[in-house]
Amino acid sequence: MTNADMTNADMTDPDMTPRPRPAVSLALALATLFLPTAAVAGTDDGGDERALPSPGYVAASATGSSDQFVNLAVTAQAGRRLGATPIYARGQLGLGTAFDPEGSGQFIEARGGLEARSCRPSGALCFHGGLDVGYQISTWRGYDADERHTGLLLVPRVGGDVGGRHLRFAFGLDFRSWSRSSDASLPSEHETGLGLDLGLRYQF
Repeated sequence: MTNADMTNADMTDPDMTPRPRPAVSLALALATLFLPTAAVAGTDDGGDERALPSPGYVAASATGSSDQFVNLAVTAQAGRRLGATPIYARGQLGLGTAFDPEGSGQFIEARGGLEARSCRPSGALCFHGGLDVGYQISTWRGYDADERHTGLLLVPRVGGDVGGRHLRFAFGLDFRSWSRSSDASLPSEHETGLGLDLGLRYQF
């Protein structure tokens, strides 16, 4: 097959059409879900605060996640709404343990990002979706070796919270992507995994 034939095949064969990456598809899905809410909330002329989520929040949670290791941690989180929109700037710090069947060590992560929040008219139930970027450090100690793994972290996330005006139960699901390197004689790796977050949120 000539180069021209290959070019024509690339343009006409539906099986060879480039497919969107999972992270891009997830970002588009989140935008489709939450941007209509942002438009409605942004045009609220009646001054009804129930049309928008709370101005800000602090939260504490227990998390479990997987990548190179299994991670168990406690986290502190805080978020602040950006003006009269349902978009929040947020930050999160996690500290815990990382382990596998052959050893264990410490897990540390720091990350921040944006999230869009949408609430029922009563405010009893809210949902959110967003994207965090940050940095993760995991140490590992086995029978005859110590390792330190570090790298950038990308976390699309979805979740929600339920409860009263101030104190609420929060839950979340993370889609983790960790580009790690190690001080051991191991190649750099791109690790993916899931994380589950359960905790209490105080909104003000």
